[in-house]
Amino acid sequence: MDRLTRAGPAEREALALTEPAGTLWQRLRGQLARLRQEQELRVESWKMGGGTILAARWRHRRSTDIDLTTSASWQIAELGQSASNVFTEAMEKLGGRLTGYRKGSIRMAFPDGKLHVYRVGPQPAAGHRVATIDGEPFEALSTTQILAGKLLNRLSETPARDLYDVVVAGRKDRDGLEQAVNMLDVETQAEAAFLWDGRRQRIEEDARETLRPISADEPLVVAAEELVDTAIRTIEASRYEKLEVEPARPGQAARIVTTTTDRGPRSTAVPRARIEEVLEETGLNQCLEARYVDVDWFIEQLHTEREQPTRPGIRTTRS
Repeated sequence: MDRLTRAGPAEREALALTEPAGTLWQRLRGQLARLRQEQELRVESWKMGGGTILAARWRHRRSTDIDLTTSASWQIAELGQSASNVFTEAMEKLGGRLTGYRKGSIRMAFPDGKLHVYRVGPQPAAGHRVATIDGEPFEALSTTQILAGKLLNRLSETPARDLYDVVVAGRKDRDGLEQAVNMLDVETQAEAAFLWDGRRQRIEEDARETLRPISADEPLVVAAEELVDTAIRTIEASRYEKLEVEPARPGQAARIVTTTTDRGPRSTAVPRARIEEVLEETGLNQCLEARYVDVDWFIEQLHTEREQPTRPGIRTTRS
């Protein structure tokens, strides 16, 4: 049985894509499913992410792109290097044209939007789940994975929509934003602010040209001229000041305690059987490595059981 059909529909996140991405997906998904079957590619190798998924979760803006990642054996070179292959031919029949190709990614443009396919695994490597997307099951990346991809991969050319997603994440899913932000080392976080400030005028122009609310009576949450400063403040507020372990006590799971400047300490229970999985899903593996903390030591603290609560911890900012 297809792995995507095993989880009951009631257990899945239900997402309706915003326009015009929703209409584009309705047109593309049948052909993509056919190609996967013909090429004998596992359906779970394909995942949807990007601002399209964030917009479906938060309804904060229109989205024009479909962003897919694949770990399939189908090489990207076979998808886009030549105009005469099954993928580009299938997309051209649907009105698409090849607009970008490089090792690991391909871009197709359609009259009502764009399709981006990336042959790369998400970061963190865990966290994606099967969702019901416009009525059908499909893997969706977590908010942490999507925001981490934006912050890790395109700081120097960050589009206005990414900064807008950061701002809205600070209001809609602060935990997911914090997890993504703290996968970056402190120097890279500061570099992001520097780069965004240096591109302020272009980002404001991009925001005025491209950012649109779902409907005319639902204005954007931040004006174009305030976008850069608000995004920088949101990133700074999401930085972990401290990261601590509250070891397990008899009958209780260990907990991870994170502290930011404006939210204070918050703790997350970590069952012993899921320690490694939780560290990956929450981006803490990358967070600890970026700050030169011994991950094995951190895991050992989570496995330790103590009668009296103590908090072995680290400061995650420079002293």
